[in-house]
This record gives sequence, C-alpha cells and structure tokens, in this order.
Amino acid sequence: MNTSENTGEDVPFDLSKAAAAATEELLPSKSKERYEKQFQIFEDWRRLKNVTSLTEDVFLAYFAEKSSSYKASSLWSTYSMLKAVLLLKENLDISKFCKVTAYLKRKSTGYQPKNRNVCLGTR
Repeated sequence: MNTSENTGEDVPFDLSKAAAAATEELLPSKSKERYEKQFQIFEDWRRLKNVTSLTEDVFLAYFAEKSSSYKASSLWSTYSMLKAVLLLKENLDISKFCKVTAYLKRKSTGYQPKNRNVCLGTR
C-alpha cells in the first residue's frame, strides 16, 4: 500500500492526492495569484534575512518592516492572505500570534481610509 510521504501516516496515495486537490481549492479562485504572490514575497524576505523558523517574532519583524511603506489597510490585507496560505502550506495558524494582531491594531489606530465618491442610484 502506498502511504503519504508528507505526514508519515498510513494514508492511501489516492486519498492523499484527493486531499491535496481539495486543499488547492481552499484559496479564493479569483485572487489565488495575489495570495501566492504575497506568500512568495514573504518567503523571499525570509531568505534575505536568513530566517528558517516561523515564529511570532519573525512575523512581528516582517510587519514592522512593511509598516514603513504600507498603510494599515494593506498590512491587514497582507496578514489575511499570509494567514490563509500559511495555514494551507505550512499548517501554521498565525491568527494565534497575539503580538502580531495587537501590532496591526495599533498601526490602524487613527487610520482614516480614503473614501471614494460612489454614485448611488435613486430607489
């Protein structure tokens, strides 16, 4: 019997293949490329900084560095995309990193988004 090489558990190959296919469908289909791009940017940053672990401090440093050139809304968007991809690829739930979410909340304090003029039709 073929077993899954990823987990070391006795899972038939066809079930592992079906699970992998289902996992690929978990990211939003319309924006999957954006999610993958954000993950690749993070991976490139890790390589540049010689970071091998995925700890809360690593993510805190990453977002602190990003905050110098991105607005709070962009930081939250990046966080959301990374959270989804890391959960799928690394089985890591960064929503449990309280310091990171607290940091992002602090960066959002006083943030005023630019409102777009939207013409709403009459009812």
